[in-house]
Amino acid sequence: MARSAAEALGQPVAIIGPSLGAPVVWPADAVPDERQAELAAAAAAVVRRMDDAAPPGSARALVDTLVAGEPFEVDALVDEGWRLGFDLRAGAVAVCVRGPRAGDVFDRDGALVGDVGADRAVGLMPLPGERETGELCEVARAAGLDVGVSTPRRHPAQLHEAVREAMLLAELASAPDAALGGQEETYRLLIGVLLRDRHELESLRDSTISLLVAYDAEHDTELL
Repeated sequence: MARSAAEALGQPVAIIGPSLGAPVVWPADAVPDERQAELAAAAAAVVRRMDDAAPPGSARALVDTLVAGEPFEVDALVDEGWRLGFDLRAGAVAVCVRGPRAGDVFDRDGALVGDVGADRAVGLMPLPGERETGELCEVARAAGLDVGVSTPRRHPAQLHEAVREAMLLAELASAPDAALGGQEETYRLLIGVLLRDRHELESLRDSTISLLVAYDAEHDTELL
């Protein structure tokens, strides 16, 4: 089969299948032995794309998987990003926008967008993308929308953390009593602790502000 295909195409052909072992190449010397592992890896990436259960062609499905906190396979995530025209190998920044017609802010090239609802949209901006992210946030804030921006995650395995961080910061920005202005880095630090280990954050609370909470409750004060 490889020989017939090579003769018809006028080019070397490699056939790769799980039951065949090493790739079958014709002409046999067309691909050095040390490069055949690369062929096998490329074929495996194609198979992952074909077997992906998410709706095909959907950037929203990719982002929604991260928003939902569903388990994901990193290589499959990167492959799907490639198929959609986005390189996530170097990581990304997550942006969450809250407010009327939030999804309109992402009506531009450069962002993978998902979870678009009546008043919330979440997007990924592949790195490096500082300028594009800054422009998007300026447009959103100029429209009176609340914005949460994650710190850059430089490995695709951490993108679910970026999405959660952006969503929490946007929620804080929309809360009238959150006093987020000027305190973004403090909130970012606490959110980072929360994402790593909720019990660690609870321990931090118990060793710091819990005494103030108890005192306020007992004495009708507002020290907290």
